[in-house]
Order: sequence, then structure tokens, then C-alpha cells
Amino acid sequence: MRVEVKKEARDILSDKWGKAISIMAVHGVTIYVIAFILSFIPFVGFVANFALRAVILYNLVITFMKFKRGEEVGVFDIVTKIPENFYAAWKVCFGIFLKMWMCGVVIIGLFIARRINASLYSSAIPGEQIETLFSTLSALLPIATFVIIVLTIAKSLYYIFTWEILFDSKNAISGKKAAEKSELLMQDRRWEYFVFQLSFFGWVILAMTPMIISSAVMISLGMIGSGQPTLLPNLIINILMSVGYLWLTPYMRVAKTGFYEKLLLSKEEEVKE
Repeated sequence: MRVEVKKEARDILSDKWGKAISIMAVHGVTIYVIAFILSFIPFVGFVANFALRAVILYNLVITFMKFKRGEEVGVFDIVTKIPENFYAAWKVCFGIFLKMWMCGVVIIGLFIARRINASLYSSAIPGEQIETLFSTLSALLPIATFVIIVLTIAKSLYYIFTWEILFDSKNAISGKKAAEKSELLMQDRRWEYFVFQLSFFGWVILAMTPMIISSAVMISLGMIGSGQPTLLPNLIINILMSVGYLWLTPYMRVAKTGFYEKLLLSKEEEVKE
């Protein structure tokens, strides 16, 4: 299915790259400007930036859903639709949170346990049994943390289409219900979706190539890592890193919508049978 979906995405974008790239350029500038302005406001600015990022992501998702379906989209919809879609975006976030919060608690608990173990180990009274205990915990806790993170990522794949489902419902259902529908849709499909995303790995490396080359050049010239101010080099790196994604993100977003629609069609056929 992934080959068909990716080909369809390329066909859709073949004569619309100009608009797709313009949308991504507006997205990148918006993210940068908002982050820059809000960075001057301690704490509140951080919270506001986080809140707006979620809405901008939702706008990006639905913009390329419409794009894929041949519906009219504006280049500046990502910005102009922020007030209109603020509630819907955070419904999605809250719905996913209700499904994933326990995983987050476990991961945080394991990180705290590692810090406590390290602290107690350094202050413990020397002794063979004590050292063996702390050494065992030091070995097991990172493994447990890694396993839980992998399981959390696997679980999160159930809710990957929550954004799309809420949009298709015309915001008529709760975020939790959208997450549950996504979970149902992704039953026995998580590995297939993971492989689908992995198939873009080569394109991701290619998109990062300008940034990698520029970083290597600036390091060799002493512009990075020399103790000098790095504002200009960092800005150059960010711009060059974004260039590749002006093309890659539309491709991945349109393809993701195609994958979602294929899953819906497949589920409908299963119900009929």
C-alpha cells in the first residue's frame, strides 16, 4: 500500500509544488517569529508558544488533508486559522493525553529513580552487598527506561490519526473519542504505518544534507565551537535545515493523508464482509 500511496502523493503534488512550498515557508516563518517574540516573556511566553505550536500543527495537518483532496487552501491558512482551530487542536491534545498520560508518568518515574539511585550510590557506605545492589539497579534502570520508551512509541502509533479523525468529524466529537477511533483504525496496522514512515528515511537524510554540509564547513572555518557568538551560524543552519523540508513535509503530509484514507476504506470493506 505504501508504494501506491507515495506515488499518489507525488502525482498530486506534481503541478502544485509552488503552493505547497509556499505553505511550508509561511509555516516556518510563523514558528520562528512566534518563538522569537515570546522568548522575551519568561514562562508565560514558553506556555503561549507551546499552546500555539499545537494549533499550528493542527492547521498544518488539515491544510494538507484539504490539499490532498483537491479542496481550496490558502497559503496563509496556517496563520489565519489559529483562532478558529484553537479549541479543536487542544481537544486532540487532551484526547491523546488521556490515553498516554500513564506512559509519561512511568517514564518520569524511571528517570527520577535513576537520579535517586545515582545519588544514593555516591553517598552509600562501602560494602560488597550495597555495591552489588546499586550496580544492578544502575544496569537495570536504563534498560527498563529504554523498554518503556519503545512501548510508549508503539502505543502512540494508535493515536497517530486523531487529528485527521477530529477534522473529518467536523469537530463534532470529543478529543478522547477521536483518539479511540484512531486506536480502532490502527488495530493491527501499527507496524505497517511504522514501515511506511521508515520508507521516508532516505528523503530525510537528503533534506538534512544542506545543513550537514554547512555545519561541517562552519566548524572547519571556526565559526562553530570556537567560543565566539553563534547567532549567525545557528540562523544559517536553521535556514538550510528548513530548505529540504519545504519539499519533504508536503510529500509526507499528503502521503500520510492517503495512508489514512486507505485505512478507512479497508475498515469499511472489513465491516461489509
